[in-house]
Amino acid sequence: KLLADMVGKSSNVNNNNRNEAVLFLGMDSPEIPMEEIVYGLMQSNDHPSNEKLSKNCNASEGKTFHGKAHMCPANDGGYGLLSVPKHAPSAGIFSLVRWSDPLTAVSQLKALTDSGVGVSLGKLMYDVDEPGDVKELAVRLARLWDGENKTNCSSGENQSEDDSLTRLSFGIGTGVSAGLSKSYPHHTRKALLDLNVMHCDGVN
Repeated sequence: KLLADMVGKSSNVNNNNRNEAVLFLGMDSPEIPMEEIVYGLMQSNDHPSNEKLSKNCNASEGKTFHGKAHMCPANDGGYGLLSVPKHAPSAGIFSLVRWSDPLTAVSQLKALTDSGVGVSLGKLMYDVDEPGDVKELAVRLARLWDGENKTNCSSGENQSEDDSLTRLSFGIGTGVSAGLSKSYPHHTRKALLDLNVMHCDGVN
């Protein structure tokens, strides 16, 4: 709801003076990979059709491919990242979303598609809202640090690291990551170490 209020009080997402996409980040999702941010902006910005960012760039040769939205859903039913193209109508894509609801991401997807905005989906994010979420965050970061991220720590169920929800967006491995170090929230890990939630060998 806060996002809808902020957009409503500011200029429209499709302001004629703006030629680029707008990207929203959830501050309670510290594990959002930099690659997803870059990929989201690339997907949402307009570009010539001969710049093949993905198989979805299907505009006629020599014409402009109009960007689409990109969303990273969250484990609680919301989302941690949303980029929208300049042509997206802000009144239509935010006003009827079910905020703070297990179906927030689904309703956001429908609002976008109802407004004629295409959408691509990125990697699953994890919100940190409750004290228990901090412990689960520490477990996930410890597993990533050790190269053993093979468990869905939120549900406790064993899942393959190659699960479709845990993968980075399609196309990220084909050039988007060039020049970027592998994403890892080092500052978050340091904060958890300082708070004694984590230690160098694992989780307290």
